[in-house]
Amino acid sequence: MVRASEAGAVAELLLQQVEGRVLTGDVRSRFAARVKSLHLSSFTVLAGSLQKDPIHPSVYYVAVGTPPEAGSTMLLRIALASSPSSGLFPNALLIGRMRTTSGDEIVINAIPFAPSDCVNVRTFVDRMDTAFAPRPQGTASAIEVNASLGAFEAFRTILKSTGTNLASVCSAESETAMWCAVISGWREGYTASVDAMPGDAIDSGHSKYNIDATRGTEALAAAYDAIQSQRRRFDFEISFANSPTPTTTGELSLFLAFFKTRGQPVQFIAPKLGAGSEGLTQLADVAQSFNSMLSIRAETIEQIVKAHPGRVNYKISANLEPAGIVRLAEQLNL
Repeated sequence: MVRASEAGAVAELLLQQVEGRVLTGDVRSRFAARVKSLHLSSFTVLAGSLQKDPIHPSVYYVAVGTPPEAGSTMLLRIALASSPSSGLFPNALLIGRMRTTSGDEIVINAIPFAPSDCVNVRTFVDRMDTAFAPRPQGTASAIEVNASLGAFEAFRTILKSTGTNLASVCSAESETAMWCAVISGWREGYTASVDAMPGDAIDSGHSKYNIDATRGTEALAAAYDAIQSQRRRFDFEISFANSPTPTTTGELSLFLAFFKTRGQPVQFIAPKLGAGSEGLTQLADVAQSFNSMLSIRAETIEQIVKAHPGRVNYKISANLEPAGIVRLAEQLNL
């Protein structure tokens, strides 16, 4: 449980450090450094999530872990008492109404903010800080992993060392990906993908949709239209993983030509691969001729680098530690 006295100390420090300043990464980092001096015991401050209310002045939101060892999270709303109340989070719990040492009266509320609190997560991302929302990948290379805090830790390490953003995560619920981005303070952009079937309800929170090719071109085209009705910009991937035989260049050309004539661009192709790197190279050439990119899950690193140098979407089906993701990026030479 968040102690009111500790929440008040964080609120006072926040107003001292942030009020009246443009909220940048440097400001958040300085705030995070100063928070350590408070020696909090009932929660940890996840300073990368810190965001001002875009409408109301002197209102701030920051995610906290409570208790630290349990890994659960909530969102604190810290505001001057003179600021208008908000109806965005109607299930907020009052932590306290108190005065700072400078005499300002403040109000602190706690908002449930676990991955399962879908409405609250979506509200925060959509209404408070859209930098945490997933975006289409386009033709950029990426390493696609299961959504986790460790994944974004690895992507930050890669970005700092290479200057390249390879962030892409997959999750059944888009709010899980958004929650991981918020808690990690990742505003640099990422793709959130999901495996979908024609006729499935569309979760507009994802930015990439992977559709099974065995359902046929007409069913895939209908799925494309359904996604487009919910989301203006997205990536579309056709997966041949469930096909009975390896994908051929002729089969790939027919699929991509069909969608090209319909004006439905296919950004990614996930072929079912046979033995040998020559077939992979030929498939990559066909994909590139339609301005598509191969999405690879199981081939060796050497084959991928040879077939698609400097441009690939690599999927990891197993959970890797952050260090493993960093090593993979080095092997792929992205």
